[in-house]
Amino acid sequence: MRRGKLFFLCEEYQDALHDLNDSIRYQHQDWRDKSYAKELIEMRNQCIKQIEEAKKLRPANKLFNYSKELVNSNFQPNFEHLFSRPKNYVDVPFLTENELLPGASAKIEMAFDPEKGRIMKSKTNIRKGTLILAEKAFASWLQPSLYAYYCYNCIKQIPFRSFPCRRCVRVNYCNSHCEEEAWNSYHSVECDYMDAFKNNSYGHLAAQILIAAGVETVFEVAKEGKIDAHEWPERKLEANYKSFYSLVSHEDKFAVEHSIMFGCGVCVIVHLLEKINFLQKNDPNYYLIAGILLKHIFQINLNCFLVRDRRYKKYEALNILAHTSETHRLGMAVVLSGSMFGHSCDYNTDCVDNGASLVMVLQRDVEANEEITISYSPHYKQMCFRERQSTLMRNYFFTCRCVACENGWENKQFALRCPQCDGSVYWFSDNSSNYCVDCERIDIDFKRFAKIESKAEKLYESVDQMLKEKKLKNVKSVIEKYTRLYSKTRRDDFVAFYYALCLCRYYQLKKKYKRAYRYARLCLAFEKALFGEQSLEVANSLLRMAHYLKLERNSRPLKAVLDFECKRELNETRREAIDILVTFKHGTLRLVNESEANFLPHFEKIIYKHGAKYGFTLYDV
Repeated sequence: MRRGKLFFLCEEYQDALHDLNDSIRYQHQDWRDKSYAKELIEMRNQCIKQIEEAKKLRPANKLFNYSKELVNSNFQPNFEHLFSRPKNYVDVPFLTENELLPGASAKIEMAFDPEKGRIMKSKTNIRKGTLILAEKAFASWLQPSLYAYYCYNCIKQIPFRSFPCRRCVRVNYCNSHCEEEAWNSYHSVECDYMDAFKNNSYGHLAAQILIAAGVETVFEVAKEGKIDAHEWPERKLEANYKSFYSLVSHEDKFAVEHSIMFGCGVCVIVHLLEKINFLQKNDPNYYLIAGILLKHIFQINLNCFLVRDRRYKKYEALNILAHTSETHRLGMAVVLSGSMFGHSCDYNTDCVDNGASLVMVLQRDVEANEEITISYSPHYKQMCFRERQSTLMRNYFFTCRCVACENGWENKQFALRCPQCDGSVYWFSDNSSNYCVDCERIDIDFKRFAKIESKAEKLYESVDQMLKEKKLKNVKSVIEKYTRLYSKTRRDDFVAFYYALCLCRYYQLKKKYKRAYRYARLCLAFEKALFGEQSLEVANSLLRMAHYLKLERNSRPLKAVLDFECKRELNETRREAIDILVTFKHGTLRLVNESEANFLPHFEKIIYKHGAKYGFTLYDV
């Protein structure tokens, strides 16, 4: 209550509103003073008014907040101030439109594949950027070391305000609703034994699921047994224990050491369940519960999604959300509809954890009846074929037969030259193995290559430093040296890319913009293969190329024919870049990786100045 008033005075209206609502809800004793109650209600109404006014101002701010830095920027400024304050979740309402799948879009459905089991398919053509899943976790687990900093129920970061457990001091919540939900579901039972539960991650989560379901429901579902997978597409996948029980477990495929480790964890958890009177030692179903717990640990291991400490920040001007990808782990979550999506090494859907919930957005257009796929970690552009197969078999017990694996696609941009046949050599990311796809040699000794690579990398770093310091006198000769070294170990497209990239920067500094443009054009094919033709990295390169052409036109008088050709090329390059952004125009959730975020202001600048010419303005976003 006092904290709510303090937040109000600090103009933190959203936090103030939460605290004031809790004060009203729990009717503090000071409510006997009518003047105090009136003040509290008036303060709450002011919070609501301020929040609504801020929402109305947002579109205006989005259109008119063009700073001088943005207008006059080059292509590598610091744009951090143009983004919203980072937070570890994004406000996406859970989807409720699909009658059979919790949290799923009505545009998708479950199907059965004889090889894969349950999968997800599109009912109709769906555009890139469409939100196809926003689902609350069925169950989640937070690392014990983070209890003070993240909500125990929804795993959102607790920035300023927290709500304590009504009995223990170990866990915290982001608001009273999360506290009540956790208490009514499982925490009232586990509360006094948290110190014993918390260090058994999979076992703790499995115990929470059993407690929330109740012993009668557990026995009832176990007695019924699993429903055949081919029957599920016609049934409703409800957010309940029965649906969780149907998830694959593959308990017969885990290594013996894992089974022993999980079994030891089950012994501890069963003993704790005795302590909290969930079951008794003389109960005839005592060992059945132990077996079910072990099954659930296997299920969680295969089906859970890691919850990471992502950072979401919004680029308001284009209404695009950027998120971090490499972050530390907070915990894990079991998401029922989310567990139905199959893997592909060339997946069509981005999947991001959002606290203890899951959000999925299409990364490209899909046709009707096409399978909706996500990544279980391997992607053909980052991992070689054999490592992908090994990783998926080791962790998920299946042989991948996606289009990338059926055609043996490799991460060819990073291939080495085979010293035996000059073919392409691919290696495992941990350097445990390598193989040549041409002469089929394996585990080739690359000690000599490693020395050459090390020399080439040092030369490349020196070129980079010289270009940054604008010391151009000997740059070209150093570029030639490291290119010759790389050509001994790397494939031609890799060598050509880094050669062209450095010369592009060199000629830009020399103010020979037409040459810089030509080398930037040579880089483009490699970037399209690496990042994708519709990526913001490619769009940014196109804008940089257009920038070179503009500088070329402004830097010297051109003959009429040459000027016309330069102008035509400039417009075509700029249009190609804007066409990529148009693919984000129809997205319900415009989500990009943080590595692409610094490209967004370039788009704003170009659209603001030239977008109308190409039929796309900031009003479209």
